[in-house]
Amino acid sequence: MPRGLIEVNAEALRAERERAGFTVEDVSRRTGVEPATLRRIEDGPAKNLRPATLRKLALALGIEPEQLSKGAA
Repeated sequence: MPRGLIEVNAEALRAERERAGFTVEDVSRRTGVEPATLRRIEDGPAKNLRPATLRKLALALGIEPEQLSKGAA
């Protein structure tokens, strides 16, 4: 993993997004992260994020960033 990036738990991201009742587009509007990027995080190869991006996602979902980190319970 490149230095300074955090590995994301894609399943946790999707679950928290769905729990909050948000679509990918809703999260995109709240964070400024492109919908295609969010889909790649949830479905595909983009699993490592900058800490600032992880914080934006967590804030939009009303959770702590650690809840989206790989290895979080």
